[in-house]
Amino acid sequence: MRRRRPSDETLAALRTRLEPLPQRSTERQALVQNCADLHGVSTDTIYRTLRDGPLPCQTLARRFGFISSDTRACRQLSQQRTETI
Repeated sequence: MRRRRPSDETLAALRTRLEPLPQRSTERQALVQNCADLHGVSTDTIYRTLRDGPLPCQTLARRFGFISSDTRACRQLSQQRTETI
């Protein structure tokens, strides 16, 4: 049986709405409860997927199967200039 889980886009949107709120805020609890009710899962499932789920940038890389060719490269300076420094 497939595990039920909200989409990555939903989790990313929820994460951005939860970031400015304090950990034990009633508004935060209400947002998580509404998301859980909408997707037919428990609040524990929402918290677990927020904690263990991928970050939005990792989600996009996994979905489209790409990783930037200049990963870990300095984007402020050209390659030639970084070699001279």
